[in-house]
Amino acid sequence: MIECLGRCLSWISFQKLYAEILDDFPSNHYLDEFISEIFVVACGNRFVTTRLGDFIYMVGCKPHCCASSRLFILFDPQAEKVWASAYDLGVNGHLDIWLGQPNKKTKKLMRTLESMISWK
Repeated sequence: MIECLGRCLSWISFQKLYAEILDDFPSNHYLDEFISEIFVVACGNRFVTTRLGDFIYMVGCKPHCCASSRLFILFDPQAEKVWASAYDLGVNGHLDIWLGQPNKKTKKLMRTLESMISWK
């Protein structure tokens, strides 16, 4: 179970929400398992409280490829919404994509959180 700010959500429920946003992935790119299966080297999950609400922020990168392949996931347990930002310089060229159709404020929050991550 994921403990979500006083509320529990099973990992299976989270995976279902995450799987739904993968429909946003462009069909002309290879969907790497580090994105589709969240097969990442975890850089830590954080509880984040902002003016927009309370979130769980998950960060990871493709094993052995942290400089070129990163995944950022923002989860709102109250609204049961998931957004992700994937960055990959993989075999199909550069990919920098938003999943889950975040609005401008959510994108700004995610970019701000991303800028606070140290990859060293």
